[in-house]
Amino acid sequence: MLFEQMSPDTVKYMIAGYVVIFSVMAIYLLSLFLRWRNLQRDLRTLEEMQEKK
Repeated sequence: MLFEQMSPDTVKYMIAGYVVIFSVMAIYLLSLFLRWRNLQRDLRTLEEMQEKK
């Protein structure tokens, strides 16, 4: 009984960790999408330049 202690409540830290991880993943996916969209636009521009020659 003397050494019985309750474990600390760390649920808030776990939720905060998940929020941080999913936020970073969402930002990374958004970055990949924007890069892909810009690459597609650059590809169309290069194809148009090639057709004009």
